[in-house]
Amino acid sequence: MRIIAGAFALSLLAVPAFADEMWSSDIGDIVYLADIGDVAVLSYGDGTGFAYVPGLPGAMESRNGGTFYGYWIETGYDLCGATLIGPDGTSGNAWGQMVIEFDSASFPSGFTAQIGACFDPASDVIVASPMTGAVK
Repeated sequence: MRIIAGAFALSLLAVPAFADEMWSSDIGDIVYLADIGDVAVLSYGDGTGFAYVPGLPGAMESRNGGTFYGYWIETGYDLCGATLIGPDGTSGNAWGQMVIEFDSASFPSGFTAQIGACFDPASDVIVASPMTGAVK
């Protein structure tokens, strides 16, 4: 019962993000799903990948020059040997850190993300381009 109550409480904290905040990248489409407190929740790939970016909610006009530090979790396979749980309750054994830098100050903007697996430093690069007019 506590788990259900906790999940319900988290769902009340989730505020829908702008529906048209989407990017295309070499790892698939990236979609801004929601804000949970001061953490933005993004999904990517085939729906099993999630990125958590503290400080991004509300930063619609002040992204340029700002660096955002977050982490990612992918469900469905074991990579790190330990489980990480996101603020939305998503958990997985494949996770790592990420550093995001936006291309311009305001929406819509592309970004470059560096990611690392498990405790490795963020070194792999993902480039994301904004998809405008694509409301889901």
